[in-house]
Amino acid sequence: MKKSIPLVILMIMLMMVTVSWSNVLSYGDEVEAEIAMHLKNAEEYESKEIYIEAVAEYQAVLKLRPDDYDLAMRIVGLYDTLGIKNKYVSACENAISADNTQKEPYMLLADYYISCSNYSKAYSVLNKAKSHIPNDNEIESLILDIKKRYTTITLSYKEVTDFHIFDTSKSKTGYGIAHIDEKMAVVNDGGGISFSADGYEEFGFLEDGLRPVKKNGQYFYIDKDQYKRMVPDEEASYLGAFSNGYAVACFSDGYGYINKSGKIVKRGYKYAGGFARGIAPVQDQSGQWYVINTSFSRVVEDSFDEIKISDLGYCTENGMFFAKKGDTYTLYNNTGEKIAEGFEDVKLFVSNEPAAIKQNGKWGFVNTSGKIVIEPKYDNANSFNVGYAPICDGNKWGAIDIDCNVLIEPEFESMRSFSKGGYSLVKTEDKFKMVVVNLY
Repeated sequence: MKKSIPLVILMIMLMMVTVSWSNVLSYGDEVEAEIAMHLKNAEEYESKEIYIEAVAEYQAVLKLRPDDYDLAMRIVGLYDTLGIKNKYVSACENAISADNTQKEPYMLLADYYISCSNYSKAYSVLNKAKSHIPNDNEIESLILDIKKRYTTITLSYKEVTDFHIFDTSKSKTGYGIAHIDEKMAVVNDGGGISFSADGYEEFGFLEDGLRPVKKNGQYFYIDKDQYKRMVPDEEASYLGAFSNGYAVACFSDGYGYINKSGKIVKRGYKYAGGFARGIAPVQDQSGQWYVINTSFSRVVEDSFDEIKISDLGYCTENGMFFAKKGDTYTLYNNTGEKIAEGFEDVKLFVSNEPAAIKQNGKWGFVNTSGKIVIEPKYDNANSFNVGYAPICDGNKWGAIDIDCNVLIEPEFESMRSFSKGGYSLVKTEDKFKMVVVNLY
């Protein structure tokens, strides 16, 4: 049988609880009294338009009541009146912390950043607002307005070809070959010249420290300082850039591959493309196409009538490739698994974002899982990257986002997919330009 707790102990415990609650109530009364004092002082200062002191008193209250949204917004208004912008920003952030479901402080802060042309911060604030206040038309509209902002850089080059945005380069930027006053140059992502030199009939892109060139009728490789560094064991009629340890070369018996020592490791193809993500497209002497890995083995046992390749001969950026049998293309991954089929025409993936595909005479977009994410409805299109996809409406090109919002109105004669830096090569009125979007 349990022993009863002695009465004296129970009395002591009861007294301790009573004292504790008395202290709590006393402390609460003191806090409320302090708050009342600060509010009274603040209102007196504010009535006299002594705003600095009024803010100090209100902030003292906000420290004691950090969830007081109305008080936080009152401080925002006073800093706006005072014109102290850095404090205004902090006050808006405090109001958001007090109640992150209220739209007004987000909008005030976004408007401030927009007025400073700091669109990146405005976009960040609005995205935070969107996460706490979903499906708000005003927030969505302002986000869209920011995404629509872009600039253009007019290029002085007569022609720009092979604008390359595949991530085989360590720089991970776009670049292309330009023709300037009958000379060639490598144009970087922003339209500037990253390489130009006299005396070469042809040259390609610098990859793995080597650039293929043709001089006095001979193909060989130079380094970034233009020193000759490697000549293939056999004379070539074409040399490509290195990728995944190999470069394409064309010899008397057809295309093949060389290593960085210039040794021929595979030959005899009717055509060979460059390696990217460990795979490359090749065509045998009978005209059939297939995809190989860096062991020069077929990824898919079946051969194809065509494999979609880029200007520079790559068939993939992200490990996915399109191959054609008969009248339609099929999407495969780099292990040879069939992902989706039935496309009349396709554009290569340039990232993990959706690629442009054609069905029933119109262009839409498919993702890497093979799902049609935008139904075919455009006259032409290029693949998504950095959230933008070029589309053609009639004879003019612009750009959309994944929700089909028009971000760039159709006005260009042509428009390439965007690079990772947010650049797209466009042509208008027979001039080449770079369209530059802000990446947030």
